[in-house]
Amino acid sequence: MLRAIPISEQQFRLFVDLQHAEGDEQKRIVASRHGCRFSHASGGVDYVFPEYLYLDDERTPIKHWYIVRDADEMIDLLREYKNSIHSISLDHDLGTERTGYDVLLWIEREIVENNYKPPIIELHTGNMSAMEKMRLAAKKIRELAAEKA
Repeated sequence: MLRAIPISEQQFRLFVDLQHAEGDEQKRIVASRHGCRFSHASGGVDYVFPEYLYLDDERTPIKHWYIVRDADEMIDLLREYKNSIHSISLDHDLGTERTGYDVLLWIEREIVENNYKPPIIELHTGNMSAMEKMRLAAKKIRELAAEKA
């Protein structure tokens, strides 16, 4: 029996683009345009996973980022692909109760409790008071990561 799973429009576009790509090198290029990494494993299995995550409820980045629209989805992706994520860019206000700052708090807790190696953190929020709070959290994360290294 087949089971349908919901996917985002971005995931669908990535899947379609990969279907039209010929060869591993072209698939790597296509995946990178979607903020993902392509890997070909033995046995003919292809893996595509996010590498650059952009958290924002409204904006779409100019760079090639994998777009995430809420904090819980961002945390889920960081948890699932913890060794694969290179960089994240965070907005603060997401139109929900949870914010980009909550993502930073999760990362900080994971460093302390599970020796998590955080990705590069960029901030792009327009909320200036939240930006300062997020800058301080990102700085603390860098310091904690350096202590654990």
